[in-house]
Amino acid sequence: MEVPKVVLLIFTSGKIVFAGAKTREQIYQAYVNIYPVLFSFKKKQSMMAHSHYEKAVKELLKIKAKDESRSIKQVEKPAE
Repeated sequence: MEVPKVVLLIFTSGKIVFAGAKTREQIYQAYVNIYPVLFSFKKKQSMMAHSHYEKAVKELLKIKAKDESRSIKQVEKPAE
């Protein structure tokens, strides 16, 4: 995967290993990016897999919101 720069090891058992990520956000972003592709090839679609996807999207949004609030606070902080 080029963005984020993460390597995925995908096994026939359904397990996935994300390697090379430097932050948790990169892991969630890689999962959100690859999920639709993997889901389209899944033989038996279950709701459990979809709930993991929803959880990853929520975590990614939380991380992005936290980063945005930090950057806003840094901008609002008066110079000394």
